Amino acid sequence: MSTDNGQPRRLNPDDPVPPEVLQRLRALQEARFEVSDRILTLEQEKVRLLASARRIDEERQRTFEGVLVERGLTPESVVEIDAGTGRLKVIETKPPAAQAPTA
Repeated sequence: MSTDNGQPRRLNPDDPVPPEVLQRLRALQEARFEVSDRILTLEQEKVRLLASARRIDEERQRTFEGVLVERGLTPESVVEIDAGTGRLKVIETKPPAAQAPTA
C-alpha cells in the first residue's frame, strides 16, 4: 500500500495483520516447535548415551583395579600396560588410602 505521493502508507495499531503474514508466523512457530522437539529427542538420547558411557567407564575401572590388586598393587598405583604384550610397568606405587578410624 502506498499513498498518493508514493510513500508507503503508515499503518496504525488498529490495522489488522494481513492473513499471509499471520500464516507465515504460524508456519514459523510450527517450525520452531519441530526444532524444539528434535532437540528434546537428541537430549534424551544424549542422557542414555552418557549413562551407557558411565557404566562402561565404571566396568573399565573395576577391571583395571582388579589387574592391579591381582598383582599385589593398590588401586591407587600408577602403571602402564603395553597393549601389544600385556606387560605391566609400575610407574609409582601408592599406599592404600587412609581409612577413617572406627570407634
